[in-house]
Amino acid sequence: MTQAPDGREARRVVPRSSHEKWEPAARDAGEILARQDESRVPGLVPIRYERMLASPFAFFRGGAAVMAGNLATTSTAGIEVQLCGDAHLSNFGVFSAPDRRLVFDCNDFDETCRGPFEWDVKRLAASVAIAARERGFSGKERRRATRSAVRSYRTAIRRFARMRTIDVWYSRLDVEPAMAALRAQLDGDRLRQVERNLSKASAKDSIRALGKLTESDNGKTRIGSEPPLLTPVEELADGAEVEARPEAVLDAYGASLTHDRRRLLDSYDYVHAARKVVGVGSVGTRAWIVLLLGRDSSTAASTCGNSGTARGRRRSSGCLRPTSRCMPASAAKPWREPTPAPVTASPSPPTWARARPSTRRWRASPRPTPTRTKETSRR
Repeated sequence: MTQAPDGREARRVVPRSSHEKWEPAARDAGEILARQDESRVPGLVPIRYERMLASPFAFFRGGAAVMAGNLATTSTAGIEVQLCGDAHLSNFGVFSAPDRRLVFDCNDFDETCRGPFEWDVKRLAASVAIAARERGFSGKERRRATRSAVRSYRTAIRRFARMRTIDVWYSRLDVEPAMAALRAQLDGDRLRQVERNLSKASAKDSIRALGKLTESDNGKTRIGSEPPLLTPVEELADGAEVEARPEAVLDAYGASLTHDRRRLLDSYDYVHAARKVVGVGSVGTRAWIVLLLGRDSSTAASTCGNSGTARGRRRSSGCLRPTSRCMPASAAKPWREPTPAPVTASPSPPTWARARPSTRRWRASPRPTPTRTKETSRR
């Protein structure tokens, strides 16, 4: 393992005052965004700009590449970490951990990469300042909120530096203990708002996604059709070919799991997939959601999940999204197809055709259908 540079020495070489200096990047922001459009679905690009133009903070969310270009010219201490890559305020939130307890953490790693730790900190600080201005906070309040966010990062890193590696790995911010402290600090109205938000976070699970994103088609549960925001694979021009991609990802993901998680994954069968428009900056990327059914599919207690994190709700439902841990539906992000190399010319408009959905079961080896039993396991 490479020894990290000494913090005091790094500060001497790159003092904090050096971060005050910043020169705008030579490239135009519009040019940077246009280059990203070359690898995106052409018909979805206007939706991206529509969402970015909604507010200054929305533009900031969608312009991660623009800020990355600016940060590339700034001073760094030479300490590289695995970055979130897009650590703005809205990419933090409350979701259920594998033990079903609510935690607060970063929930988006679509742009994760190795890089200077300062980049994540600066993007977070900038997002707090922009969001506070948009919400009408005074200059003094904005500075206090921004400094508080950066101070929390600094004190947390100092605390982690004194901990054992294994303790850092298992550390997390549980919501209940945090709420105990907040109850003594917030007034009645703000406390009730926080509690309502926590209640909403608890309700965001794969059963809710089932009712929101699927429909019954001749007695079979399928992902609904709301193009261009939600488009089943068979409605895409290359539907049959596209449908094979999520299945291939699931196959490769299953092979990478440990035995216990693979057994859980083997309880679910691939049924359907759709392309979904997600977020702001991600609009136009090829993001997919996948519907999987468990053993008791006749009860329609199936769930829709993102091709990506293995998670189980009830024994009769489940979702997938590639990761090494079981994660809750509320923390899920749709799987994105790897971005292809930029093209020099826009592809021709798609010709819509309906292809027969794939009927191949995701599980490689068949198993006997078990006798239906009364469901007793909890969500």
